[in-house]
Amino acid sequence: MTLKSGNITALVMSGLFYPVQTVPGPYVPPDTEDGYRLNASPAVLLRHYATFITLLQTPSGSAEWPCYVSSMPDGDLIEDDACCFYDTAGWKDGRVMNGPTIEHFGVQLRVRSKEYQDGWDKADSICSAFDSVLNYPLDYGDDSFILYNISRASAIFSLGTEAGTKRRFLVTANFLATIKQVIS
Repeated sequence: MTLKSGNITALVMSGLFYPVQTVPGPYVPPDTEDGYRLNASPAVLLRHYATFITLLQTPSGSAEWPCYVSSMPDGDLIEDDACCFYDTAGWKDGRVMNGPTIEHFGVQLRVRSKEYQDGWDKADSICSAFDSVLNYPLDYGDDSFILYNISRASAIFSLGTEAGTKRRFLVTANFLATIKQVIS
């Protein structure tokens, strides 16, 4: 072995170790399930949870507090007191080194009410219920989910009166929900 070979490691080690040059191959994802992809919208899941614990009802003729997703309708046959869940910007928390990306899904609750205090009280009761969520199993359709937690991203705040012909009040709160779909 000579220094002319250009390999100082081989010269010093008397030819015992030769460095091996490797070329990285294509990335092969690990054999784990990416459980943070959902087959249902986070807003739909939170509405389903809120109706399951009987704080809200799905829209029907007898609903006291009907709850909608992504759009709060208006009209003569629609209740003044209503709620709606919207999907909003979430928070990407990072990626497990050999697994999925951890995402906290953003959801907004909007409460509309004829009386200001009624709307505030409804938003407060929903926020209190969401604050206590911890690893809650939830079935929606044929799929199963785990609500790890629902954290408030904001306090309850007023949006003032709703634009239009009726004088109704709007209050809102924002949440970050950590949800995982259970893959069976």
